[in-house]
Parts: sequence; structure tokens; C-alpha cells
Amino acid sequence: MAASVYLIFTPVTFKVTTKIVLNSNQYPEEVIKNIKSKVLLQKVIDQLPLRISYYSKESSKEIRQDSLPIKFIFSKKPADDSSAEIKVIVVDNRQYKILEDKTYMPFFFNQQVDFYSFAKFKVIKGPGFNAHIEPVILKISNANELLEEYYKNLDARFIGDDHKVIELSLITNSLKTGKSFMDKLVEVYNMPYNVPNVPRITANISNKKPVQEIGDELTILKAKAEMYNNQQATFPGLNDSILKINNFIKSKQLEYNNLLQNKVEKTETVAAKPTANVIEKSGEYVITYSKTWYVYLFALLIGLALPLIIPYFKLRVNL
Repeated sequence: MAASVYLIFTPVTFKVTTKIVLNSNQYPEEVIKNIKSKVLLQKVIDQLPLRISYYSKESSKEIRQDSLPIKFIFSKKPADDSSAEIKVIVVDNRQYKILEDKTYMPFFFNQQVDFYSFAKFKVIKGPGFNAHIEPVILKISNANELLEEYYKNLDARFIGDDHKVIELSLITNSLKTGKSFMDKLVEVYNMPYNVPNVPRITANISNKKPVQEIGDELTILKAKAEMYNNQQATFPGLNDSILKINNFIKSKQLEYNNLLQNKVEKTETVAAKPTANVIEKSGEYVITYSKTWYVYLFALLIGLALPLIIPYFKLRVNL
């Protein structure tokens, strides 16, 4: 009986798994710790619409973003420690009502709503709008609890002895959300390693090509050094890398100055070569049901079979 209730009222969860390939420049012992760091996960959450979700009142199913009948536009984002459910009923093409303290308050679409202390917003019509839709519930999740949820449900482990491939998995109620989170996680992790456009010096001397090559190396090295310095507070394991790269910059700068010999002709801004992504997703996602779902399914089958098995054993005992 308990298994039946669980299966009916608990959403099915999925395990989304993919493989991550490490760049040779990474320290394997630091990568998993960095991927699972709460600082990185918070950045991912901030860049995805994970705190705000919409549900149909009648079916209790989450509504996809591309078919939302209405949409909340926040001029003051909900506080991190806030959570709420707001019920909205569409009146007609111009108005809607919000249920608050058992009272429906009417508003016009595109009207600023500021009676909530934790957020300010206006409601607009979405791509799936019509005047006869069923009530919609907006759910605002607590940001701190959301971070803890993703931290708990994200797993990263090495595959093989060479520590070059990581299996990354996430337990989620939504396949689309799970895939989006994993894609964004890889993207955000790689962001600090993208080198911006920087000035490059060209010189009017006979050995111009070596000067340009060393100038390019210096440009990329300095960009990496700046990136490592910005990440130092988040990833303490980069201290050794910062020391090494600074020493290397000094030697390259001396070599560059000797070649340049103060014969600079002009300075131009060109696109520097970006460094390769330090981690890259390899292959497609693998989707499996969570193990708990199978356990309770097995329990359900046993529960259905018991009414048939028990009378059989009673009959055997009586014989």
C-alpha cells in the first residue's frame, strides 16, 4: 500500500549522466573539487531560470517556458532566503487576479505589483496565453535550499587510472532542466579561461616574427596570470600555478625586451588566441531512472502479488 501511494504522488526522478574530458593543463586532484564547489554551482544557478517555475493548478504539472500562458517579470528579484507560491487566475485579455490571504486582488497585465516585501514584478502574457486558461501557480524556490539540493544531487568521479575522464551525473525531476544545468556547468567552468582581445606590439626590426610570437605568448600568459589571481580565493590549489606562471612571465618579458630593442613601430589590437576549454563534454547524455523508483516499483509488484500468494499458502497449511 505504501509503495502504491509513493508511486502515485512522488514525481519520477532521473539520473542524467555524461563524461567530461580534462585538458592536459589541469591538475586532476583539483578538478572534481572545483566542479562541485558551491561557488561554481551558485554561478550556474544564477544563469538559469531555476528559482522560478510555473505549474498548472489542475494537473500540478510544470509548464514549459515556451508554452507559458503568463510570465512574471521581476524588477526586484526575490530575496535569496525567500520562497513563495503565487496563484494567478486570468480574468480576461486585460486583467488577472492574485490570491492572497484568501482574497483575490485584481491587476492589469503589465501593471507593477509591489505589495510583496520580497519581490516586485509585473505579469505579462506568455506565448501560450488565452483568456480561458486554468489557474497558474508561480513557485519561487529558496536560493539557499536550491544550492544545497544541486550540491547534494551532483556527483563527479574519475573513470580510469589516468584521471583524464570524469563521469558527471545529476539526479533531477526534469530531464530538460538536468541537461541544461550540466551544459551550463561546463560552460561556466570554462569561462575564466577565455582570453579577451588584447593589444599586441609589432616591431620594425629584422627578427620581427620571433618578437610577435614571444609577444603573443606573453599576452596569453598575462591573461592566465590575471585569471588565476581572480580565482585564487575560490580555488586555493592555484597558488603553485600562479608562482610558476609569474616566474615564466619574467623570463619571457626579459627575452622580449632584448629582441624588441626599443624599436616599436605601432600597436594594434588583434584577437588573441583563446586557450582550449579545460573541460569538455564527451558524447551524449545517458538517462536512467533513479534507483529508488525501481525499489518501490518492486515493492508495488510484491504488494499486488501478496493477495494471490497468501490464500495459496493458507490452503497448503489446511491440507
